[in-house]
This record gives sequence, structure tokens and C-alpha cells, in this order.
Amino acid sequence: AVFRRFTPTQIVLIEAEAWPNLLNVARRQKIPVSMVNARLSRRSEARFLKFKSLVKPIFAMIGQFAVQNEEDAARFENLGIPPEKIHVTGSIKFDPSGGDIPRKRDEFQAMLDDFGAGRKVVLAASTHAGEEKLIGAAHRASGSDALLVVVPRHAERRAEVVDDLASAGFEVVLRSRYAKPNTPENACLVADTTGELRDWTAHAQLVIIGKSWLAYGGQNPAEAIIAGVPVLTGPHMENFQPLVRKLQESGGIRVLDSPDELAGAIIELLGNDELTTSMCQSAREVLAHHAHAIEKTIKLLHLNASVRKVYV
Repeated sequence: AVFRRFTPTQIVLIEAEAWPNLLNVARRQKIPVSMVNARLSRRSEARFLKFKSLVKPIFAMIGQFAVQNEEDAARFENLGIPPEKIHVTGSIKFDPSGGDIPRKRDEFQAMLDDFGAGRKVVLAASTHAGEEKLIGAAHRASGSDALLVVVPRHAERRAEVVDDLASAGFEVVLRSRYAKPNTPENACLVADTTGELRDWTAHAQLVIIGKSWLAYGGQNPAEAIIAGVPVLTGPHMENFQPLVRKLQESGGIRVLDSPDELAGAIIELLGNDELTTSMCQSAREVLAHHAHAIEKTIKLLHLNASVRKVYV
């Protein structure tokens, strides 16, 4: 029914999503299929190899694979995919040239100045349930005079976020109904709006990645790296391997094993400009391997200018 309604001229699958029935219908109708931003973890490779006789015919119905790195290319080839079908393009999620860069906004700076002009900003980005309290407590324990700005992953959690930060001892100011803090030195700001995280990042001196402390998977550190801000995460960044591993190897990110280490890491990173400058430089060098991934992927898909104009 989907094919009758939309009559696609080609199908693009993202990362490792491959549905056998869809691929079979596309094959019968001679619709080319590509997999882009493709990645394959060691764990997935091992699982697929156990059922290689079943997996290989499914992947054989895909015409080309735009993979994120050489490691992914080797793993797909190990599953029996011909190397001529595999192209290393980098990740479109980490492409530093793939969109607008984080920029400071006068509106944001005016709010931040109400908390004390010139204060450093610690940004807790895309936090999930329970992490605001954890990060808030660690920030207070650090003794830092930096301003804590929290951007929850889901703005509708604002009431819960306010309660958790208040229990950590903060006067909490919401971006959505902004009013100057009564006690700026004891206050924090919650950016409970959507679509603004990128530009809040540009105002930060340290970014703490959410969904990495009490939830599984982590969030994308690329925006903070592009903004030239050092990045600190918890132990759960599974969805962004092997990027995080390469960042760790280069010294471009700090990944902590436990929340107990967070207060000390905040003190260290805010107090050592030489260290954070080195981290940011190393992180940018790692991200450079994904430069122009979007452009490479589009070229691989042979999208002409008129199609791009319609869908971009």
C-alpha cells in the first residue's frame, strides 16, 4: 500500500534498519535501495555472523552502503557484502559542515547577565529523569561559582526538573516564563524550550551530556565540539561509539565512570584553560574525519538539484 501511494524512485535506509519485506518488494519493483550513515557494532556483527546464511540475502537486496568509518566497512564486508558496494562517507550526524554552527544570541546573553555578568556557564544538555538532581548536586558540591544552565531533553518535564533542582538547593528560573532571579548567586536557569540547545551551547564553558548518567545511550556531543566547548559525559554513551572511543583516545572528551567523579571534574575543567583548549582541539580533529559526510552521501545517492530543492 505504501509503494502504491508514494511510488518511490529510490529508497534510503538509515544506519542499520533493513526490513526484509520492504527490500523484497523494492527488488521486485526494481526500486534501488541504499543504506546511509550505516554502522555496525562488534556486538551486532557477531550476532549477524551467527545467522549469516539468513542475513546475507537480505543485505544483498541493498545496492550500496554509505558507512561511517573503515571499521564499519570491514564489518559489513565480513557479512559477505561486496566491497564495491561499500563507501566510507563519515557520519551525517557528526558532520561539522552539515548545518548551522552554534551561535550566541543577544537574548540568551541578556538572561545570563541577570545571573551575574561574566560568570562561566556549565550547560547540562539533553538531560533525562533524575539527571538534573544528580548534576545539580555535583555542581553545588564542586563549589564553583559558574552558572548552571539545564536544557532537559523533554521540555514537558519542567515541573519535575524544577522540583529536583530546588531540592538540590537552587532557586530555579524557567526560560519559558522568565523572570530575573532573586538570588542570582544561588540560582540556575532551565531552558525548558525546544530547538534552542544548539545556541545555548555557544554560551557555555563546559557541556555535560545528558542520558549518559542514569539512562542508556547518551546524546550527540558533536554540537558542543563544533562550538569549541569541552565535553564531559557519564559512562553511558553507547549510541555514539566508536566516536566517543576515538575522542577518548585523543583526549578530546572526558568520560566519567561514576557520578561521584563529577564534582571534581567540573572543578578541574573550569579551572584549567590549557587542558580544555587541548581537549577542544583534539575533539575537532576527530570530528574532521566526518567533514562533508552529508555532501558525500547526497552525491552517492545521485540526487539532482531539482530533487534536493524539493526535499531539503
